[in-house]
Amino acid sequence: MDYRKFSAPIQSEAYIKDLGHFIEKIKNLGVALNDILINFEVVSLFTMVPVNETINYLKDSSRRTGEAVSALSYNDILQMERGLLRIDRVAMGSPLSLVVVNYFIEKFEQALDKLPTKPKCWFRIQFNTEVEEDGKLPFRDGLVSRKADGTLGQTVYRKPTHTDRYLNKDSNHHPRQKRGIIKTLVERVRRICDLEDIEKELKHLEEAFVTNGYSNQEIKRAVRPNRHRGGDSHEKNAEQSGFA
Repeated sequence: MDYRKFSAPIQSEAYIKDLGHFIEKIKNLGVALNDILINFEVVSLFTMVPVNETINYLKDSSRRTGEAVSALSYNDILQMERGLLRIDRVAMGSPLSLVVVNYFIEKFEQALDKLPTKPKCWFRIQFNTEVEEDGKLPFRDGLVSRKADGTLGQTVYRKPTHTDRYLNKDSNHHPRQKRGIIKTLVERVRRICDLEDIEKELKHLEEAFVTNGYSNQEIKRAVRPNRHRGGDSHEKNAEQSGFA
């Protein structure tokens, strides 16, 4: 079966591709003192999706033909499993399950939009409830916080169990892999953080990689490449010496 005809892009305005997309959408959002920041996550989404309700939604949607929905419902969703009809769940490994789940969540969000009292903004990747604490709320790799001017700020989020342990300098990995870890974390800082937090986060990374055995010169070359224009030849020599 050709699944591509069911996999149109998500139509919901709440859909978020990744953390960068989320930051872009909230950067001009104002929050009042009585607003509450909450993060929702779905619990057991794939095993709780009401299949028949989702199929009916697809039938009512102008984006799908009746023939396509018929094939979808008969051959791919309502399958027999160990003699039982799969009514309210979809298979975790099926390529079609992601499409079905997204359509159900889209239907849910359309209903949410019709509530008399609705959230100021509603973006989602997954649901479960987490309320802000001290004006801060983690979302993916970022930490969203209230600012004094009523806007939202972002910086890097680290779990309480985070140890700053990364690939050690003395490990037998290729030098390019080691530098890649530093550069990836630096790029995350520049992509996520507000301007006023970037320097503090870069300093944190420098200190973390010192504890992982890297020299200050190696770290600064990766963290602040514009200040080390001769770094390419040095890195090439490091790769050669690492595998001599």
